[in-house]
Formats: sequence, C-alpha cells, structure tokens
Amino acid sequence: MSTSNKTDKKKTVSHEVVLKKKAVGPWRIAWDRFRKNRVAIVGAGLFIIIIVAVLLVPILSPYNISEFDLADKELAPSTKHWLGTDEQGRDVMLRLFVGGRISILVGLMAAGVSVVLGSTICSCVLLRSSTQFHLHQLLSRSLQPLCGA
Repeated sequence: MSTSNKTDKKKTVSHEVVLKKKAVGPWRIAWDRFRKNRVAIVGAGLFIIIIVAVLLVPILSPYNISEFDLADKELAPSTKHWLGTDEQGRDVMLRLFVGGRISILVGLMAAGVSVVLGSTICSCVLLRSSTQFHLHQLLSRSLQPLCGA
C-alpha cells in the first residue's frame, strides 16, 4: 500500500507542475529563440550602436555639414578630422553619418510603404473573396507594369 501511495503522490506532483506552467505566446517564443542566437544578439547590438551614432554624431559634431573650409581641403585622417576632409574642406566622418541617417530614413519609408501596400492588397483580396467586386482584376491590372508582366 505504501508503494501505490508514493506513485499517487508522484502523479499528483507531476500534474501540479504541468498546471503551473504559463501559456507561452508566439512573441515569447520568438524572443527566447532570439536570445539564444549569439549572432543575432551581436547584430542587434551593432545595429543599435549604428542607429545611436547616426542620430547623435551630426548633433554633437563641431562641424557643419554645409560649411566649407578651403584651408582644410583634402586633409588626411587626423585627430581633428578622423576620416579626413574632402575637396571642399568638409569633414568626411560627419558626411558619412548624415548619409547613414538618410539611408535609414529611406529604409524605414520603404518598409512603411510595403506595409501599407501589402495591407491594401490583402484587404482587397479578402474583400474580393467575400463579395463579387472586381477589385481583384483592377488590382492585378494595375500591378502588372510593376511586375514586368
């Protein structure tokens, strides 16, 4: 009798452990997988550093992006100009970070446009499947020049 009593306790304990676990959603699963991937962590860290640098360097720089200094034109890298200067005496590092700011803005805008267009196309397809509108044909004909068909 004592043997069966021990097995009953083990079964009860195992069921309690199963019941105490929380439900795990898809975002939690993705976050856990991301944290386990060292390359992804390093990439995200570098991306954050680049974003912060692109936002702060043009603000904190003692040079102006539109300011010419012909006395300092085509200088080699030094402590004053870390990446040197161009033909018009502008700081190359400042121009690099301003260009990075523009590139990130273009990337964000492209992502936003793709989300809006994708949502519109998806809603039109769903609308087409639920009713008998001819939006699907209109959308297909308008997107054919973009697809090269």
